[in-house]
Amino acid sequence: MVPTNPYGHVNEDLSTVAIDARRKRRRRCLMSVAIVAGFVAAIIILFSVTAGRFRTPKFRVRSATFLTINVTNSTANPSFQIEMNTEFGIKNKNFRRFWYRSTTVDFYYREQKVGDGFVWNERVKVRDTRKFTVPVSLSSMNVTSSSELRSDLNAGVLPLRSRSRLTGKFKILFVFRKYKHVTMDCSMDLVIATRELRILLFGSIQVTFDGLKKQVPILDGSAKEWAKAIEQVGIAVAMDSNGRNCEKLAPYLTQLVHVSKEDFVISIFLSKQISISYEINFP
Repeated sequence: MVPTNPYGHVNEDLSTVAIDARRKRRRRCLMSVAIVAGFVAAIIILFSVTAGRFRTPKFRVRSATFLTINVTNSTANPSFQIEMNTEFGIKNKNFRRFWYRSTTVDFYYREQKVGDGFVWNERVKVRDTRKFTVPVSLSSMNVTSSSELRSDLNAGVLPLRSRSRLTGKFKILFVFRKYKHVTMDCSMDLVIATRELRILLFGSIQVTFDGLKKQVPILDGSAKEWAKAIEQVGIAVAMDSNGRNCEKLAPYLTQLVHVSKEDFVISIFLSKQISISYEINFP
């Protein structure tokens, strides 16, 4: 007779416990891997959504107040010396703060540098516009074309341009950085009589070629034929009411002007300040 093992049931219980322990360890490992994978996936998704959709902030000249405007309109040596406090604006449309470095804004008169202003490093809040004022001095010392300067001073309007490059960054999860480079290129007119800085904006132009009465389309590539037609017509010399050539006309009104033709209407009212309002209907 074969003797029986009195501890057989104990061995079976130990093997069952070992199997259950191995299953629990595998389950914990799989759960840990799943948690880590989910965390990494969440970081990747968050990074791709936030870092990939940052809009470039806008850096513009908003307005200016003039301290002194000294103009000499002599035939031999026309000149100007202007001191002004210029208001700039940096618009941030993102849901992150924009930290930018210090930079310099250069001012040009007909592509010739006449002054600059220094912008200190700062930050722009979430979906906000930071406005600040910078002192700027403009001088015609480096202007070489005296005839153009004399003509602009006679007209009472100085065409100016401001250019700058602003570099900044967005902070993501306190670890990542998203850098953006903002370019400023603003055109403006300085009206000497009213001490006003007019920021020039793009508008709608009504042009007629060879009897065609159509509006120049938006500059999205569809205006190729119109650009060719403008090039063929060329540039006409400006003439005043007496038939004399003028480099730049400065007209003024003495009465109300109202002109209408088909669906186009233009009304000009007498005013001490320049204000333009328009309405465009796209079919």
